[in-house]
Amino acid sequence: MAVYQPNAVLGNSRTLVTMGAAGEIMTFFYPHIDFPQNVYEGMPAVYLGAPGHGQFTWTYEPCWVAQQHYIPRRNILVTTLTHEHGGLELTITDLVHPNRDVFWRHFALKNIGHETRVGTLMQYLALHLGEIPRKNSARRREGSSAIVQYWRHLCFAMGGDAFDSTAIGKIGTGNSARQDMYDGALNNQREELGNVDTAYAWNYELAPAQVLTREFIISAGMNEAKALEQLHLVSEEGYQAVYGDTDKWWGQWLDAAKPVALEPLLTETYYRSLLATRLLYDERYGSFLAAPEFDPMFERCGGYGFVWPRDAAEVVLALELAGFPDMVGHFFDWAKLTQHSSGYWDQRYWSSGEVGPGWCSFLDSIQIDQTGSMVYALGAHEVCLPREHCTEFRERYWTVAEKACDYLMAALGENDLHEQAFDLWEKFLGSFTYSNASIYAALHTGAKWAHERGLAGRAAEWTAAAERIKAKLLRDCWNGEYFARGYDAAGNIDWGVDSAMLGVFDPFGMITLEVPEECAMVESMVRTVRTRLTKHLHEGEAIIRHEGDDYVDGSAGGVNTLWLARVMLRLALHFRDTDAAKSTAYRTDAEKYLRTVIARGTNTLLLPELIGSDTTPRWAVPHGWAMSSYVQCALLLEEIKG
Repeated sequence: MAVYQPNAVLGNSRTLVTMGAAGEIMTFFYPHIDFPQNVYEGMPAVYLGAPGHGQFTWTYEPCWVAQQHYIPRRNILVTTLTHEHGGLELTITDLVHPNRDVFWRHFALKNIGHETRVGTLMQYLALHLGEIPRKNSARRREGSSAIVQYWRHLCFAMGGDAFDSTAIGKIGTGNSARQDMYDGALNNQREELGNVDTAYAWNYELAPAQVLTREFIISAGMNEAKALEQLHLVSEEGYQAVYGDTDKWWGQWLDAAKPVALEPLLTETYYRSLLATRLLYDERYGSFLAAPEFDPMFERCGGYGFVWPRDAAEVVLALELAGFPDMVGHFFDWAKLTQHSSGYWDQRYWSSGEVGPGWCSFLDSIQIDQTGSMVYALGAHEVCLPREHCTEFRERYWTVAEKACDYLMAALGENDLHEQAFDLWEKFLGSFTYSNASIYAALHTGAKWAHERGLAGRAAEWTAAAERIKAKLLRDCWNGEYFARGYDAAGNIDWGVDSAMLGVFDPFGMITLEVPEECAMVESMVRTVRTRLTKHLHEGEAIIRHEGDDYVDGSAGGVNTLWLARVMLRLALHFRDTDAAKSTAYRTDAEKYLRTVIARGTNTLLLPELIGSDTTPRWAVPHGWAMSSYVQCALLLEEIKG
């Protein structure tokens, strides 16, 4: 199966659909946003001319000029495709109902030429329900043009406006529905078993300026009766009502967001980042995917459609600042359920909390920063709560923090730093500055909570351990310009420049701008990162993850470039009232980084983890950590603006 990067995403927390730039349905996750992926292919097509005497075209072919955008501040997608030679303009409006597991596609085909046009508007689907295509079946419902495809407990019902013809076939054979589309006429086969595909067609005859509108609906259910009942209900309501419900739901959700009023591109990317992050959220469990899965067979990477505790902690801290504390609190319910009895968290999880497939799973190769990040995030959330709720929150999660801190204390070696683990990039083995800074932050959180409970001895023990970590890193891993990556597996200091060093300041606060010497260290790290890790792209300068990085052909990092911008904006805010020139310089350069990442994202303003090499312009989009970092940048810009 090929690796396809989406251009847009839709969903409702149980359903997650990714879209191509020409209206392709690329993935359809249901009943969970991470599994199973039920679509192999889902392309619209137009046959130009009378059946058997015209030209078949997929909308992704060069003969169509595609433009795509979201309805402003809504998770509703519009794709406009123009075939100037064929004299047609096809507008596709796609949405997922917020409360029902329904994907609705509204077609509007307009004759933009000067003569009457005839042909066939078509939709192709190759569903792999449950990711088990060989055992799928499909049939046309008697007395209805609706088609159902089913496998065990999953059923998709396809309907909408009455079809002029349909096809049900077998993928990869002469009887496939896809093969049947090429002459513009479908054979109306009623059913098929195993590796099935389906096609749907509406004939058109359009005078100049005339428009044909057609509705295509996919209703997902846990059995045929539920899928068909849901299809019938939304069909009765009609397109305008379903569109209105979806528009209203997303508008009400976004009303809670802290407003920003920057220049239009920066402002709209802020709201789009929030909307896209919401699509990565499983409201049943409180978890956040790193990104929609786009490499399901792990052909080029280890996959992205999972929950990394560290990434999720970054997401929830941004949502906290943006005005969504309830989502943050729900995430910690998930964290409590997934924590190991010995106190740590695994590399990654399914959204429902089961441990995901991984490669950092032994205690001497675990990603220990994920545990540090989770406890730090607990403390950051508690600080943001109303005072009267803090005690209740600490009581609820004290055991979580205590077990994690005990685990982290046991993981510290004789040199006061953590023993061997994997770094946050899942690439190096050793003891790392970033990971130790996360432990520093976690132990300070635990110490504060222990003090509030009257556990003075434990508070003192954890505080002392945290301060020993800081002292060790300052003494041995700071060379006057930047922090070392840490210690390699042989115990030698690794002086490779790694953007993860920024974590000692943001988010973990091991050093602070309020101490002049430490403020100077932050500025020096920024200079070093910019000097040693800059990658020049056509759209502007960006930052790679670390020296010598070869992941995805040595791509620059959207996450890393935004991380650096975030630190620079904190410096701009710090110097705003004392050194206007320095503040302006930091802000201006940070904004350039933001624009580079946006330009390397999709034209629908979704931001990727990696923003490009010569062969891969973007990777892992939309990416939760990247978008949450952008949200923080936008809020900092708003604060600097004052």
